[in-house]
Parts: sequence; C-alpha cells; structure tokens
Amino acid sequence: MICPSILSADFSQLKEILPRMEQCGIQVVHFDVMDNHFVPNLTFGPKFIADLRRYSKMTFDVHLMISQPEKTLDQYLDAGADYLTVHYEATSLFELKNMSQKVRSAGKKFGVSIKPKTPVSVYEDILELMDL
Repeated sequence: MICPSILSADFSQLKEILPRMEQCGIQVVHFDVMDNHFVPNLTFGPKFIADLRRYSKMTFDVHLMISQPEKTLDQYLDAGADYLTVHYEATSLFELKNMSQKVRSAGKKFGVSIKPKTPVSVYEDILELMDL
C-alpha cells in the first residue's frame, strides 16, 4: 500500500493535489500533526484536516505527535480522521485505553507509536488496544 504524507506538499495546492492522488490509485494519505511541544516542529490542527476532508474520500491517517492527545482526540475524529495514531510517551496507559475505545467505537482504527529510544517491549501491554 502506498500511503504518502502531505508534510512536504505545498499546502496551498492540496485542494488540487488530493483528487489527483485519488486518480492515481492512492487510498490512504498520512497527516503528521506536530505541536512544537512533544516534537520540535509545528504543523497543523484539526481544522486543516476538516477543511481537506471535503476534497477527498481517501482514508485519512492522522499521526498525532502531540502532548496529551486525549485532550484533542475528539476534534480529530470530528475532522474526518479514519486512522488515529498517538504516541505511547505522550500520555498514560489509562488514557491510551480510553482513546482506543473511543476511536474504535467511532468505527475508526487506532494505533500507538513509540519514539526510537523507547523499548519495543512496551507494546506487550498494549497490543490489544491497537488496530495499526
């Protein structure tokens, strides 16, 4: 599966780019959401995704590289995210469980990412929470 990220795109052209991606057979587009706290970059928020949702039927894969994703998760669901991935290090196990349940109850898919220095063994306790 080809799942391109829009991070390197000219954001002012995405209205035209997204339909062209669909015409090329792309089924999933990836959005890297960064808050300049959890990671040292800043990208966009839920309104950006909601604004683009009307131009595409592709699956929107939203990667939340943000602190306390539980505080804005609903906004990304409402914006049209189909897949939501949060970082293990950005929240608590309690909140991971709550977010997984919320995303799955909405008929969407949930994933958990880890930073490179986090041991992969942390996944042992959370595999049942993830679809991705």
